[in-house]
Amino acid sequence: MTKFEVLKNRSVIKIEGKDSFDFLQGILTNDIRNLKQTGILYSLILSPQGKFQFEVFLFFKDGNLLIDCFSDLKTDLIEYLSKFKLRSDVGFIIDENLSVIALDQLDNEYDVDPRFKSVGSRGIIQNNKIEDLRTRYNEEEFYKARLLSLAIPDCHYVMSSRSFPLNYSMDQLNAISFTKGCYIGQELTARMKHRNMIKRGVIAVTSNKQLDKINQEDRVLFDGKVVGEFLVGKGYTGICLLDCEIFNAINNTNFTFRIQDITLKANFPEWFSIAG
Repeated sequence: MTKFEVLKNRSVIKIEGKDSFDFLQGILTNDIRNLKQTGILYSLILSPQGKFQFEVFLFFKDGNLLIDCFSDLKTDLIEYLSKFKLRSDVGFIIDENLSVIALDQLDNEYDVDPRFKSVGSRGIIQNNKIEDLRTRYNEEEFYKARLLSLAIPDCHYVMSSRSFPLNYSMDQLNAISFTKGCYIGQELTARMKHRNMIKRGVIAVTSNKQLDKINQEDRVLFDGKVVGEFLVGKGYTGICLLDCEIFNAINNTNFTFRIQDITLKANFPEWFSIAG
C-alpha cells in the first residue's frame, strides 16, 4: 500500500501579484515558464556570487502560485525575495493551513518529484484533508530514508551559504536551467558549467559498519590523500562529496576509500552522469 508522509520541516508560501512569474524568473535557477505545464518545479535561489541560499519547490494549482520551502528559513526567504521586489507587483503570504506531503509511489493526484521519479510524488494539501489521506494510504516516515537511498542531498542539511550548487550535482537533479537567461547568481553558475570548473560531485556509499556517528564534513581518504567529505549517513548507507578527479577510479567496481577507520564502497547514483 502507498505510504505518505507530511513533511513537517516544510512550509508553504503563497505568491500573489500580477508580476509574480516575471519576478521569480529573474531569481530562480530554473525556468518558471515551464511551471504552468508541469505543475511542479524544483529550483534553487542563489546569492549574487552564485552560492546556495535556498532550495524550493514551486507549485501552480488552480491558479495559485505556491512555494514549498524549508520551514526554519521561511521568514528569511521572504526577506531575501523582498530585497529584489523594487516596484514589482508581488507579495508573499505564509499559509499555515497548507501542508507539504510526499508519497512513496507515483500517484496521478499528485506531482512526480521533479528531481528523480524514484523519489515518488509530492503535493500540497489543506491541513483538513490529511485525515482523508489516512483512510487511503499508510502514514509512515520514509522520506529522509528514500532520499538517502537515492543519494539525493537534502540541501538545507548538507549545503551552506558557501556552497556552489554545481559541486553538489544540482544540475543533474533538475534544479538549474542553462537556457533561461539571467537570474541572480547566473553568471558564475554558467561559467562553472561551460568552462568545466565543477570540482566535486555527489556519490552514494555503502559500508559494513554503521555510518550514523560519522560527522558531516569528515574527510574522505583514498591512498592517504583527502579526496572529499562526508555529507550524511544512516545505517550502512551514506552520501559523500568527492573530487571529480577521482570519478574515473569509481568506475572500477572494486573502488573503496576510507573515513576514519571505516572502509566505504562508492557508486554513482542512478540519476548521475559523469558527462553531466
